[in-house]
Amino acid sequence: MEVIQFKRLIDRYLAGKATAIEIAAIDQWLDQVEEHADTIPAQDRIRLQTEMLAQIKLAQPRPLPDKNTHILSLFKPYLQVAAILGMVSGLWVLYGKFYNVDQPVVNTNAVVSYESYTTPKGRKATLTLADQTVIQLNSATTIRYPKQFAGPQREVFLDEGEAFFKVTPDAKHAFVVHSPNDIDTKVLGTSFNIKNYKAIGELALSVNTGKVQVNNGKKTQQKVLGIFTSGQGLTYHTKTQEAIYTHVDATAAAAWKDNVLVLKDADFKELKHTLENWYGIEISLKMPQDPSQLFTGKFENPSLQEVLRSLQQINPFNYQLKGNQLSISN
Repeated sequence: MEVIQFKRLIDRYLAGKATAIEIAAIDQWLDQVEEHADTIPAQDRIRLQTEMLAQIKLAQPRPLPDKNTHILSLFKPYLQVAAILGMVSGLWVLYGKFYNVDQPVVNTNAVVSYESYTTPKGRKATLTLADQTVIQLNSATTIRYPKQFAGPQREVFLDEGEAFFKVTPDAKHAFVVHSPNDIDTKVLGTSFNIKNYKAIGELALSVNTGKVQVNNGKKTQQKVLGIFTSGQGLTYHTKTQEAIYTHVDATAAAAWKDNVLVLKDADFKELKHTLENWYGIEISLKMPQDPSQLFTGKFENPSLQEVLRSLQQINPFNYQLKGNQLSISN
């Protein structure tokens, strides 16, 4: 019974229907817990859930002389246990990682007409949806979106590429981004970046503001991968289906929308993909690729020649540019 109640509590929280006590308690927990571990024994998970529910029930009828002090005191023992166990700084350990949620994402009842938009290599674009949500598209990106939203959820499809979403708040209509490999990102109102190029083989999420929930799976068989707040992120490897939870520099992850090129430990394969999309060129790698040769750098409104010359200082290579054809060799 406690597990069911715990799931319902989180569902209310995500849907914006939780009480002030419940919201304050969960927010306090998210703010306090920073360390995390990959596993927690089942008996400890159940016990912690029971404690949270019991404490919320005890708190409901009492007057709150000092709300912040009361909530911190209420959950102090719980937070101490969480810190000892090394719990994640989000709800994914207790709720998402260990429980499958029977939670349909796509509304099949409402008839919605979708339009498709693709940015070519070397170009970026900005879309404003019917609800005034703003989507900035990086190069080589394809997205499907409706002219008008209908049904209980606002749904778009990021079929390929990278996009930054600034979602208009609407507590009654969650905003869902469907990505390949059955990855869904669900929010009520926030800003976040999703990068999902097939050539790279991974999906990368970073949250700038607010909270987002990431699901994985087919419709009613979805599993919650995690709940993420500002500065947190997820990398999902499509080949191995491995999900990695990290703290991220969300500003750097979305710097492309301000025409800032950021490379972080990029090998030649990632470098090729990034430069092809950024400048709309074709690159040929004419040498063996050493996995130990990585590139890190930040370039504001850079020219291709400027980037290449700077990267040569990190790992020496030769290049030849003819038209939109670039060859790189030893």
